[in-house]
Amino acid sequence: MMFKARICAILPLLLFSLTKANADQNRLVLVDQSDFGLHKGFYIDIENTPAPNSPCVPAGIHLYLGVANGTEWHFLMATPNWEMNHQYHIKAVINPNGAKLWIDGQLMAKYAGSFMPNTGDLTAFDRPGWAAAPATYIPVEGALQLTETSNTGKLIGSLHKTFLAARNSAILLFNPDYKKTYSWITKPDSTVTINTTLELITPPTVASISPVIDKYGQLRQASWPRKILSDSQLLASVQREAIEMKSLPPVPHRDPFGGDTNLGWHSAGTGYFRLLKNNGKWWLITPDGNPCFYTGVCSAPQLNFDATDVTKRSEMFGDLPPTSGKFSDAWQDGNNAYNFNISNMIRKFGSDWQQKGTAETVNRLKHFGFDGAGKWSSEIKCVPYCPVLGYGNTPLLVKHPDIFNPTARRDLAAVLRSQITPHLNDPDVVGWSFGNEISEIIMTSQISDILNMGADVDAKQALVKYALKHIYQGDIATMAASWKVDAASEDEMYAAKPSPPPADVEVLRQYYATTFYRFLYQTIKGIDPNHLYFGFWIVPGWWQNASDWKLIAPWCDAIGYDRYSYKFAGSMFDPLIRSTNKPIFCGEFSFPPTYKDRGFGRYGTHGDTPQQSGTDYARYVMDAARSPYCVGTLWFEYRDEPLTGRDLIQGPDLIYGEHYAFGIVDVTDRPRWPLVKEMRAVNSKLDRIRQQASDR
Repeated sequence: MMFKARICAILPLLLFSLTKANADQNRLVLVDQSDFGLHKGFYIDIENTPAPNSPCVPAGIHLYLGVANGTEWHFLMATPNWEMNHQYHIKAVINPNGAKLWIDGQLMAKYAGSFMPNTGDLTAFDRPGWAAAPATYIPVEGALQLTETSNTGKLIGSLHKTFLAARNSAILLFNPDYKKTYSWITKPDSTVTINTTLELITPPTVASISPVIDKYGQLRQASWPRKILSDSQLLASVQREAIEMKSLPPVPHRDPFGGDTNLGWHSAGTGYFRLLKNNGKWWLITPDGNPCFYTGVCSAPQLNFDATDVTKRSEMFGDLPPTSGKFSDAWQDGNNAYNFNISNMIRKFGSDWQQKGTAETVNRLKHFGFDGAGKWSSEIKCVPYCPVLGYGNTPLLVKHPDIFNPTARRDLAAVLRSQITPHLNDPDVVGWSFGNEISEIIMTSQISDILNMGADVDAKQALVKYALKHIYQGDIATMAASWKVDAASEDEMYAAKPSPPPADVEVLRQYYATTFYRFLYQTIKGIDPNHLYFGFWIVPGWWQNASDWKLIAPWCDAIGYDRYSYKFAGSMFDPLIRSTNKPIFCGEFSFPPTYKDRGFGRYGTHGDTPQQSGTDYARYVMDAARSPYCVGTLWFEYRDEPLTGRDLIQGPDLIYGEHYAFGIVDVTDRPRWPLVKEMRAVNSKLDRIRQQASDR
């Protein structure tokens, strides 16, 4: 809604076409309580659209006050002679009779007419990710004050916020999203007075403030309670953790695999995880035969995650140790990357950091109420986990093997066998999966590429044969005309470079996908009939089209999927779940805290604080546990990503790849206590919640 609202807001004023309005823009929303589509509420923002191949400059900034009356929007615009590093005082007054806009005490615009407020939260200091075009300035909101008075002048409410961290040069360098959300009610017959400040800051350079990362992997120029400043503080965290753990004992009535022994029912133990429908709900049954709504943490402990490249930008990092000696294990990727997680564990545990770090992870999972680990996790004896299989050295045709080629099938089967065989009798394997997310979706572009290959490609021959038989019922002339080729036989079709209609390509895409998914399922289950198979962690909405959900459904025991959303299901996902009537297993979801002042990125699903992340976690997993189809959820992930990014790319930029606070532990190997306490509280009762939920 935000994107649509801002685009529409400038159309009447700047007369841009929709295409032009979707070009790179730079915006900062100072305050917003609006629903653009319903023509309700108000907002104040600055908007700038740069010239082609140029950054935004101050002269292009327009300040807007948008006011709605329930039927239409009215826009007050101001374009002063913007100056750098000057604090502008912006004032707006909105009442049932109209609105006025001031800058630095000068009246800039006014509107005479009615106003209809919007319900819902009020946001401030919001720099939308889709509107962060390069600029020669950084817009900073310093403070916000709102007052609401009745028609008799009586004060109804007030809000006063100061954004102190906004002037920290290092934080500005990380280009964070400072978006704030507040509860605020605007009454229809009241007067709202808004005072806010805006400053255009000259962007700092990395060199001017380096180093930005301290020896513990934290942002040097920021401060917060319990930030690690010395090795002694890091060692003291071990004692604090021991104390905290006493208040978070392991959840009682659980078998070694997380199964609940106190639900009043039991099933046969087979030595492996399996699926069972009981009282209208699907359950994971542990190797000991106990029901379980499985909760796990991805990449636990993965002691070697996540390094960040330091070549060509070593000046950003303070106190990097020599590549040999005490911290040599922290140097990775040919000594081009450094892992702060490892160096901090070395400080805590010494030379046997791997053994102690692993034991620490096992203890944490138990005390935090998790049943085990998730995807991308290390193999730890007596800890359930969800291993992901891969292609190995199997030759690929177009991002996938030629599944119609006997040699490719044999090679892939051999690779799968080599990965699975050592674990055939391992009760800790919850279930196998293969690949991940969109990488295993067969796309229409891949089918088109195959159809334009040579006549000797098995996949092309198979697709042509299928189309001729099932789409054109053997009519080669009609098929050739439709595919825009000159071919009078099947062999000539093999050699042609066709342009099939989109409907044909989609039919062939689904045929290829079905063949591929069936092969994986039958091969994996043929090698290992005892363990479950979860498919490839399909992402609802991140695919070619919705048919992909149904394409994978027949070829897995439970549909493994990833879903980063504030809602477990929702209007799009819920019908998909019901359409296949199969158990489902959530392989990734997360709400990483943004903190605003530590340099982390703002993920699409996030919490402002660890407490908020914990609240979001509890809501999500409780809804999942109440679903008759979902058998478990896996939080992504165990550790935070580096502030400078997890991608091992050699270059001078500040960030390469993701840099989110996904972890239940931070870079100094300390639990995020407000988050994990919320997790422990809800994890301890999920089996009971599922047991008592109605069969929807």
